[in-house]
Amino acid sequence: LYPGLNSLIWDDGHAFLGEQLDITGSPGDGEVTYELDVTRGELTEGQQAVWSSWYYDYGDPSDRGLEFSEVTPRSDVGDLPSWYVPGDGDVWTIVVHGINSDREESLRILPTLAENGPVLVIRYRNDIGVPTQDNLLRLGDTEWRDVEAAMEWARGEGAERFVIYGFSYGGAVTLQALDRADGREDIVGVVMDSAVISWQNTLIRQTALRGIPTAFANVVGFITELRLGIDLADFDWLARAEELDVPILLLHGVDDTFVPPQDSEQLAAERPDIATFEGFDGAQHVRPWNVEPERYEALVDEFLSSAAVGTPASAG
Repeated sequence: LYPGLNSLIWDDGHAFLGEQLDITGSPGDGEVTYELDVTRGELTEGQQAVWSSWYYDYGDPSDRGLEFSEVTPRSDVGDLPSWYVPGDGDVWTIVVHGINSDREESLRILPTLAENGPVLVIRYRNDIGVPTQDNLLRLGDTEWRDVEAAMEWARGEGAERFVIYGFSYGGAVTLQALDRADGREDIVGVVMDSAVISWQNTLIRQTALRGIPTAFANVVGFITELRLGIDLADFDWLARAEELDVPILLLHGVDDTFVPPQDSEQLAAERPDIATFEGFDGAQHVRPWNVEPERYEALVDEFLSSAAVGTPASAG
């Protein structure tokens, strides 16, 4: 069971999970009783529901009290269905969600982002509604073009500078956009939550989770390179840390078993002049907000205020 703020979502309902009231039995074969706050629908005994760390309902920015519109920046693969949340200023935040995820992932932090300026929450290639011919995830090697397209659309709406906010896989996409996108000089800051910093290290973590020897991760990496026509060294930002040149805020659960938090911590150690690492005890993958929402939001708010003028974020 994941600590912190979570929710239940079912066909016609939603409930916030509150305080744990009771725990009986052993892990995997016990019962946990929670305080529930049902916000939509009716929860009955035997109801099948999905446990959600996104916390808020599977909705849109209006569920967080925000005005928004559906917009469609256009990339080389077609339209990118995106949420545009208006705000003050010419520094826009572009949000890139993680793998097997969607725009709703941003709802937890979206009000904080909107307080600091306009926000564009994008879908990108191989998302729902954005198919490609091969339907292959390319580890950021092509997805960065959709961030570039989002930036270009935003410029037409008055944007002059950008902060890119990437969750997990979206962090890998963000780093490629920072390296390769036209107009990347307009990116004044990057926020990454549970980000993939090194695909090779992430593959090692993934194979270890399955009890597979590290050597097999190297084989998987080699096959991946052949299949996608890439060199994983180009996606290792620990080795390329000296190439980074904008303020970076790295938020990562120290108990993340999916993507190694050590990579985020090491990147900050390699570039203390521009990068800040903030670890969250007890937080699993993409769940730092859930365990310490007030701290998380304060760190993001502080960073966005500093990144807006192009100065490094404080250590917090």
